Amino acid sequence: MKHNSEVVGYRKSITINRIFSDRHNWDVFKFKHKGSLREVEVVEVEKMLFCQDKMSGYFVFHCPKCDLDKVVHLGCNSRVCTHCGKHFTDRWADMVAKGMLNVVHRHCVFTIPSVLWPLFKKNRGLLKKLIDCCIRAVAKMFARKMGKDIKPGVVAVLHTFGKDMKFNAHVHCLVTEGGVQENGAWIDINFFPFELLRKYWQYEVLTMLKENLPDTEENRALIDAQFIEHKEGFYVRAVDRIKSKRELVRYIGRYIRHPAIAESRIDEYNGKNVIFHYTDNLDVIRKVVMTVEEFITAIIGHIPDKQFK
Repeated sequence: MKHNSEVVGYRKSITINRIFSDRHNWDVFKFKHKGSLREVEVVEVEKMLFCQDKMSGYFVFHCPKCDLDKVVHLGCNSRVCTHCGKHFTDRWADMVAKGMLNVVHRHCVFTIPSVLWPLFKKNRGLLKKLIDCCIRAVAKMFARKMGKDIKPGVVAVLHTFGKDMKFNAHVHCLVTEGGVQENGAWIDINFFPFELLRKYWQYEVLTMLKENLPDTEENRALIDAQFIEHKEGFYVRAVDRIKSKRELVRYIGRYIRHPAIAESRIDEYNGKNVIFHYTDNLDVIRKVVMTVEEFITAIIGHIPDKQFK
């Protein structure tokens, strides 16, 4: 791909805001897709476009000694604004970490087969239920392993995106390596039975889908096939251990809650295409080329519905 000097000149500061606003990209996209856009997508993008602008509001601080004014613009708090998102994530990570027990936690990633992703993209109400499935699977695993009523601590965060920005619904969890009994006593657990956890996770997800999807022959066949094709359960990764609250704050902000793509991964933008990279599971750097329309579609597709927590 060839680039002129003007494109290369601003390549160092490629932002999502700039890609959306450059050449009226968002206005064109919105007009073209006005019949299919969710209201929350329009609201969140347009808040981002006015971030740090006079229309977003501002404070003026005046120094009586030197007679100088300092204008501080208000943030937009948009779901797609990387500028405000970083501040929000830092505050959220600190708040969550303060409420967590100072014990060892395990980072668990609960995934589902790719054939199920379209169901959750089309039926976004199922996404909250996916998190609930995760919580129930963890609770059942603890109860089965400990053989007693024990309550673990869990922070669960939904991700709808993969590294390549495609829709990929999965749940990141921080789970305490142990739990509390009804009498308040703490019991440690330093071994997670992965086989058990995977099968509980699979059962919860597929049972939930069976209860919430229309009872059609196609849906029944799809769900039954997932039991047959994944006899060991759905994949769960639970390797990383976080041993202190200081690590928790960093870990939560970096791995648990983050945007669909960091602007540092956007390598090029030439007005027509966006090129970004990611590192796959084999530590190989992959390049992805998207048209501006494809990039905008990918970004806004990961905006959660209003009031989704």
